[in-house]
Amino acid sequence: MSEEATIMGHIISKTAEHRPALRRRRFRHDNPTALDLFSGFGGFTQGIEAAGFDTIVGANHNRYKVEVEVHEANHPHVEHWIADLINTDSDTYHSVRELPAADLLVAGVTCTNHSQANTQRAYEQGLTLFDLDDPEFEERATRSERDRATANCVLHYADQHHPLLILVECTTELQSWGPAVPGRRKVGDGSTYRWWLREITKLGYEHKVLYLNSMFFGVPQSRDRLYIVFWDRTLPAPDLDHRPQAVRPLR
Repeated sequence: MSEEATIMGHIISKTAEHRPALRRRRFRHDNPTALDLFSGFGGFTQGIEAAGFDTIVGANHNRYKVEVEVHEANHPHVEHWIADLINTDSDTYHSVRELPAADLLVAGVTCTNHSQANTQRAYEQGLTLFDLDDPEFEERATRSERDRATANCVLHYADQHHPLLILVECTTELQSWGPAVPGRRKVGDGSTYRWWLREITKLGYEHKVLYLNSMFFGVPQSRDRLYIVFWDRTLPAPDLDHRPQAVRPLR
């Protein structure tokens, strides 16, 4: 019998779990397809489908099974994978290379020191995640770096399937991914981030980096986010300029 672990009040067997779609999609090829990597509750999937894509797969780490169950309830036509997508030694490992090919890959990747609790504390103190005082940081550094490597899942999927479009979302700290800057223990030099961008570019993509705040898109809170859009270089460059509405002052 496989080892079991209690995560968020649920007992989860330590094997990668494949959950076929609860409802068959009506037409399989009417719209371009998308894969939502680290799918969470399904906000990205909702946006993907509003843009005209059919989401065929949602994947997430096994410790977030509750999120997958919520995603599955909201999007029963989507196939799901609950697995460790990073650690090849894990009993729950499933390679992103073995996920189905899609026209669009969307991935909300994680970064060092990124957690819901730390994010909340950082906002309350008006700090960035790197500036937040975290006494347990050194003990968690190894796990945090592994979590941050979720960005490499994007690289591996692109190398295997070459989707036409890729959208990556993260906190702005992703740009500091790399060895620590001397004297600043939570700030990286960005060299790994720049390497990662170059490696995806070598696969035949152009890209644009966007820094946007959620409140400009109808979200009732201020959240700075980093978005990176990659497109196959044979395609025309998409228009990614953000043009918020503004009220002209009266003279």
